[in-house]
Amino acid sequence: MPPTNITITLHWQNQHGTRAANIVCEDSPPQTLIPILRAGCGLPAADPQGSAIPYLLRVGNPSGPHLQNERPLSQQGVCDGSHLWIGALRANPSSPRHCGLVLGEGGALLLPPMGVAITRRWLLDALALFHPDAYAHEMRLFDAGRSDYRFVSKHPHCRIGMIAGVWQIHTERDDVATIHNNAPLIPQQPRPLSDGDTLQLGEAGPQVGIMLL
Repeated sequence: MPPTNITITLHWQNQHGTRAANIVCEDSPPQTLIPILRAGCGLPAADPQGSAIPYLLRVGNPSGPHLQNERPLSQQGVCDGSHLWIGALRANPSSPRHCGLVLGEGGALLLPPMGVAITRRWLLDALALFHPDAYAHEMRLFDAGRSDYRFVSKHPHCRIGMIAGVWQIHTERDDVATIHNNAPLIPQQPRPLSDGDTLQLGEAGPQVGIMLL
């Protein structure tokens, strides 16, 4: 019996930003689908040195759990309407990597190696870039005093950057909370970041994810 079809929303990142498309694909294992999806998204098959780039399919967001290569999609919980991300296999932790901040609403921003100070305005600008409708809704909530973003400081809340080849997060403030993997940061004590980490900005503020490439 031939494989049945599943309609998914496929997301990927290229030099122009985050892209998405609705795709009807066979209910096949990722190892069969990935070469077809990669080519359709215009993603490179090899790096500049000519080495093949391994890809994975992840569920929900760029730092979500990856699908097993040998099992059909439906056996791994993928169904019509599922959101999948295709991306390169993450580099070895000892290698230099890029760091991306994954918004709760979807979309990821690659951060400059010199680092970035996270502020309320910076996060809202990111939301406006990826999700204009969500941004407009958040502004209405903000005016009503009900937005989660009101817990993020207008001044530098925390900072993410590469120190000695390792992506780290640190804060100099004890008057606002920065919660890393459910544990509050201690001022002046940088903490290394790992792929899939979560950050909550403020006691009841928005949550974002960390993606290391």
